[in-house]
Amino acid sequence: MQRRLDELLEEFACKFKAMRYSDTVLEKYRRIFTELQGYASENHIENYSIDMGRSFLEDRYGVSCDVYSPVSGLKNKRRLAVRSIYVLDNPYLHGQIVLRWKRDFKRTSLSSRFENLLNEYAAYCRVRYNSKNATDNRIYRLRIFLGFMESKGVMGLDGLTSAAVLSYVETLFNYSNVSVCGTMSILRCFLSYCRDEKSLPLEPEKLVPRIRREYSPRLPKIWSVQEMRSVLGVIDRGNPLGLRNYALILLAFTSGLRICDIRNLHFSNIDWTGSRIRLVQQKTGEPLELPLLKETGWAILDYIRYGRPKVDSPFVFLSSHAPFPSMAEDRVSFARMLRQYAQMAGVKFSRGQRTGFHSLRHHLATRLLEADVAVPLIAQILGHVSEDSCRDYTHLSIEDLRQCALDPDDVHYSLEGVECNG
Repeated sequence: MQRRLDELLEEFACKFKAMRYSDTVLEKYRRIFTELQGYASENHIENYSIDMGRSFLEDRYGVSCDVYSPVSGLKNKRRLAVRSIYVLDNPYLHGQIVLRWKRDFKRTSLSSRFENLLNEYAAYCRVRYNSKNATDNRIYRLRIFLGFMESKGVMGLDGLTSAAVLSYVETLFNYSNVSVCGTMSILRCFLSYCRDEKSLPLEPEKLVPRIRREYSPRLPKIWSVQEMRSVLGVIDRGNPLGLRNYALILLAFTSGLRICDIRNLHFSNIDWTGSRIRLVQQKTGEPLELPLLKETGWAILDYIRYGRPKVDSPFVFLSSHAPFPSMAEDRVSFARMLRQYAQMAGVKFSRGQRTGFHSLRHHLATRLLEADVAVPLIAQILGHVSEDSCRDYTHLSIEDLRQCALDPDDVHYSLEGVECNG
């Protein structure tokens, strides 16, 4: 199957707009597509093909990849170029255009049968005390899955086959291994619900393939106190945006709160008299109480008095743009914000290192561990239900790792006289 390149690009432009991609994202893809058109013109090519896309990547970007090569190891424009070509490959690989849906985008084409099923499943998840974010994530992924099934002519789950599920899994080839494994888990849970609660003849274990999860975590940035002071020092607190961002970063640095809890922080969560923060965690639904340090409290007050928009809202932190929604609604990237200030402060990062707001949570856990704070107490401060959940945050204490080091001479001595068999 071959299609004219100009017709294919026009179809994708309409699809991007229909899916409410931002103008910024559209412009990025448009630049790559324009470059591809120039390449096709130079080589007298009218029709797009997978081989043509691979030749373009190799000639213009020095990237050699097959249809299912991951993009995680690429950076900046190379990654965007590969993703752009993968997008154009969709009609050839899957018979249709498959794009990542915006999380706030609701497909109107989903049948009422599937729509009702999703609503019932969402209510079921809430009854089981899944957090709103977790439930929304499940429904978001299932909506994409069911929409794909409809496009393949599967209008009811009683007609679902392993081949149909596998065809959907193939569309996830450029997602991370963790994301694919998470999607498979969500599908199994959903199909188990349909079997147990809706009496549908389904066998989730046979329908949904098991994909081995690759555990190769990237080390997060462990901030020094001086680095954090440098980051806070470059924030311009002479304007409302700077006042807000200063308070946000300082609160995350001193409390270890998850970013979702900072976004959703209410005035009612702050006990000014007792200098405490009390809230119910978005992720776990468990109550959490933390001290509000003096410096952090004054930073929040400065923002409320001199930087926060004068609107009636129960949320502490608001968007800087009218109509001033809460930060829970305005999905500004906190990770990008932190990286920008870090670059201004001259903070260096290792290649592939995690540098988002969650690294501040790792920082607090590591510093508490180095101060000989017991792991159960660290788990309590971080708001974890069990100590095991806290282990991932406490594996970067350099001093504790030094205590685990072995002396090579001692090891050599202990091995002397040991007979090795093969």
